Amino acid sequence: MPEKSFLDKLLVSVKIVAVVAAGAWTLVEYFDYKRQLNELTVELKKVDVASHNTDALLKQIEARFAERLANENLASQEMNNILKTIEVKKAEDTRAQVLTRLKIAKPNASGVKGVYEAAFGLSMVNKSDKPLTLSYIVIDYFLRSVETELAKNDRAATRVFRIASPPHVFTEPSSVQSPWQHVGYEAHILKQYSASLSTMEPAALKDYKFEIGGGGTGTWASGSTIDFEYPYFVEARKGDMVGFSVGMCLNGGTSEERHVYDSQFERLR
Repeated sequence: MPEKSFLDKLLVSVKIVAVVAAGAWTLVEYFDYKRQLNELTVELKKVDVASHNTDALLKQIEARFAERLANENLASQEMNNILKTIEVKKAEDTRAQVLTRLKIAKPNASGVKGVYEAAFGLSMVNKSDKPLTLSYIVIDYFLRSVETELAKNDRAATRVFRIASPPHVFTEPSSVQSPWQHVGYEAHILKQYSASLSTMEPAALKDYKFEIGGGGTGTWASGSTIDFEYPYFVEARKGDMVGFSVGMCLNGGTSEERHVYDSQFERLR
């Protein structure tokens, strides 16, 4: 069997370094290193290899590739560390899945003319890997009279009205939300958080009177679900709209995702 050439030995040597340093020899890497070896061959042709210590030269070349692979390994490890940090941060952050629901019964169900029965419910799942604290919750009630809106506008000029969801406690109502009339609310808060409410939360909250406890406030374990539904009587005319919005603060203001909100509305039929 013919003796392997210098470049054959060099290629084998570099492959071994790649396997040891990088842990794998992919096809893409193979051609990349092959290209570099070809470039190195051009340089080596300028040198009288016979007049040099071949083993020493091989070690120098191996060292060059080992250093390159080590740097790539280090960069890869740093990227893995960053990804792990992000994963941990996501796990620690407040992540809650919130769903609300609204059910309206026919007016004769209550036994009183013009009075509807409604039920507004909320379901929230703690999706983070740590306990979640519901610091406070505000549920607002709204009505919207379609007949009144028509009377305020020229029917010949205005035939389309945008129906937007009711506003929530964390923002000012937009122009399309302004027709909603705020008719009531209930608000619950943890006792230990009530003292700092005025300095950490929207100014609009100063108009609310909070009850201590209730409404799902408290600390909930990872993976647990908060679920409740409140019944209401709604006195309104057929064709009017009733809406509910909920705004909650999670983890007492320590999380970037501390404000959670949702809303529902239905037309009375």
